[in-house]
Amino acid sequence: MKFITKLRHWKLFILFFLGTGIASIGTITVLNSLFNFSIRIADSMIPIVIAYFLWGSWMIKSIILLDRHYKSLTEKQQLTLKYGTMFLILYAFKLINYDLRITLIEFPTGLSLFISFVMHIGGFFLFYYFIYLFAKGLAISKHGENLRAGDLILQVLRILFFPIGVWTVQPELNKLCLSK
Repeated sequence: MKFITKLRHWKLFILFFLGTGIASIGTITVLNSLFNFSIRIADSMIPIVIAYFLWGSWMIKSIILLDRHYKSLTEKQQLTLKYGTMFLILYAFKLINYDLRITLIEFPTGLSLFISFVMHIGGFFLFYYFIYLFAKGLAISKHGENLRAGDLILQVLRILFFPIGVWTVQPELNKLCLSK
């Protein structure tokens, strides 16, 4: 997924929207026809998982790129990025499992609810923590080590407002890729 940080902003925008739609329709069609599932795209978690996978991989690769050039992450944050990425992949499989309803291990209802609760809270925390790390790397690339809260908040807002963020952040990443 290294290519994702080098794409032009409009190509990345198209990848996020068309790629999510095409991959979702294709995945659901294959699952329905080969494995006799009856998944409807309107009720499915698969498009959400694919969209967050694309957006998350863009964020993670961008965090790694910014850290490589500006050393924006501490050692603890690098470990959190590494193991948090693995946790988010497991979380994605958990979300897809809601659609497929495959039961590999039968847990008691209370334990199953607890595991789901921990996975959801952990997934949301890590995703927003990755947004913070991405914003921190962007702010350091623009303003150096002297960060103000306003600089960081502006970068977080640019990333959170997804379509606008792609159009404003990606050209900066392209310049960084070309210059270094």
